[in-house]
Amino acid sequence: MQSLRAWLLLSATFLIGCGDTSSDGASGGAGGGSSGSGAGSSGGSSATGGAGAGGSGAAGAVGGSGGSAGSGGGAGDASVGGSGGSTDAGVCAEGGANDASAQSAIATSCSVAVIKVTRIDGECSGAGGDHITFDVLEIGRGPALTKISAGGHAYYAPSEGPNAVGQIFVAGIDPFGKLVPRPDNPGWCIAGLPSVDGYAHTTLRVQSPTEGSTKMKQILSGS
Repeated sequence: MQSLRAWLLLSATFLIGCGDTSSDGASGGAGGGSSGSGAGSSGGSSATGGAGAGGSGAAGAVGGSGGSAGSGGGAGDASVGGSGGSTDAGVCAEGGANDASAQSAIATSCSVAVIKVTRIDGECSGAGGDHITFDVLEIGRGPALTKISAGGHAYYAPSEGPNAVGQIFVAGIDPFGKLVPRPDNPGWCIAGLPSVDGYAHTTLRVQSPTEGSTKMKQILSGS
């Protein structure tokens, strides 16, 4: 009987222990539930964080898009600037395009104008050379210009000129942006040259201001 009671007590203890374990299991389950809940919460946080991250990501993407767009815009600006720059590079070459015909060199010039020879000053140096001054009759492209120079030390004009006062040309010009004085050189018999605001690097002879105006428009239009 004593043994039976001991056995029953042991069984009851075991069952209680199991119940505790169950309870622990339930607690554990609840804890697991909490964990699950916590994980869910974390997951929720993650989801929020994910949403936040996603949101940030979306914002980042939008920002990235915006950044791209901004970059694109910047690039666009650069492109516009660059395009303008490219365009400038495409249509504005200081000194004229290399190895180009007169018309092509004029077409790629920074400034284009119809000009008229108003003065030729010859040097008395050993090498000689003609310093030529033009008045601007009409501007086709570029800033306002008034007087243009060409030639200089050891410069001799080709047969088509500029070699006589009164000749008219369509010219490709490098503008200076302001009137620049040309210093006297008594040793070369050069004195009193007027200030100029550009240099004609390429000239194309025409017979009149009207022909010059028509020719200049043809060159600039590419026709």
